[in-house]
Amino acid sequence: MKLITEEVASQLFDYLWNDYSEKVLYASDYSRWLQQHGGKFVADHVVFRTLNTHTGEQPGGIEAISHLLSYFGYRFSENYVCKDKMITVSGFDYPGNRLPKVLVSQLEVTHLPGWIQHHIGNIVSETAYNLSDKGIELLNILKSNGVLPFEAALFLLSDLKGYFYRPWEIPEQKVIEQINEFSPYCAWVLLFGNSVCRFSANVNMQGVPGWPNLDTTIEALQSEGVPFQKYSIVGESNFVQAFAPPVKVKTEVLGDDGIEMPLCEYSKFGLTERGFVDENGGKTLFDGFVLGEGAHFYEMV
Repeated sequence: MKLITEEVASQLFDYLWNDYSEKVLYASDYSRWLQQHGGKFVADHVVFRTLNTHTGEQPGGIEAISHLLSYFGYRFSENYVCKDKMITVSGFDYPGNRLPKVLVSQLEVTHLPGWIQHHIGNIVSETAYNLSDKGIELLNILKSNGVLPFEAALFLLSDLKGYFYRPWEIPEQKVIEQINEFSPYCAWVLLFGNSVCRFSANVNMQGVPGWPNLDTTIEALQSEGVPFQKYSIVGESNFVQAFAPPVKVKTEVLGDDGIEMPLCEYSKFGLTERGFVDENGGKTLFDGFVLGEGAHFYEMV
């Protein structure tokens, strides 16, 4: 038995979703309610955050994630810049949209105050690359041949799972608290590293007849006690987003007396509805992102 590239990538995203939904209660609730109503969870996009700086043996910035996406056939689609937030974002698509879109953002560290740059360097500058030589070899084979034997694919998936966590040492709590006052984004990356920042479900493909759009989906979820925030429409109603409140998870930090596990804000689960646009004389679902500016931009990344 062999697995093609798309199957390996799909299994990796399944693992990332399962890990994410175990931490984010609203995500697991949504998935369970969909199943109860005959639907299924389909990821619209997955979001990662990075730091554009030297991170030891691991690629820095967007490349920390994008170099892995390239092995699976993902293609760069578009760039976004928010100068006020000092954040650059790249979008990536899979051919035929058979796998979730991916947004990878990076904080431009050189634009931060010197004292924050100093702390970041102390934490991330000697980061190891958390993929084995065999895992890298299998990625290259997969990219070249488009297929892996089943056992080799299982090894690669196991190896990749170890990449999507915090790759550097546990940061000091007092440092995180100081940085968080200036940049919650930066503090988040130092705490969670390569972890998924957010999943957003595709409402268009959830397959529940009574929930044909975002309005009806939110109404149904609110009746079950999920307090989704009022959705925001970005652009000409072709990209609509809704978010559940952010959840906090226990996260390792170094306190005065050793390792502590305070609750730190992790993620707010998202829902996405895509509207139709005119294309080649017909109607097709909007295929990109509209990040907007200011608060809208930060919500997305």
